[in-house]
Amino acid sequence: MPGSDTENQLEVIVAVLGKPTAKYIKKYSAGGRLAEVFAAIPGTETSGSFNKLFKDCDQNAVDLLRQMLLWDPEERISIENCLKHPYMADLHYP
Repeated sequence: MPGSDTENQLEVIVAVLGKPTAKYIKKYSAGGRLAEVFAAIPGTETSGSFNKLFKDCDQNAVDLLRQMLLWDPEERISIENCLKHPYMADLHYP
């Protein structure tokens, strides 16, 4: 999802994932410009094209990718849980 600059990069990501939650923006903006940037980007939390982009893909793979691409790093799936995910069942040998 390459962008031409920082703001465009966020626009490209929002187009795929949808906007982050207000809770995320408040948590990571900390008086900075992040809230303003996200406010200027069109879309909502559910307006991303993620599901459309991956509609014909293995649903376990899509589920794992979705969990890996959450806006908030504290909410993303851990590497330990990635390895336990059903998509990894045939690929991971403990």
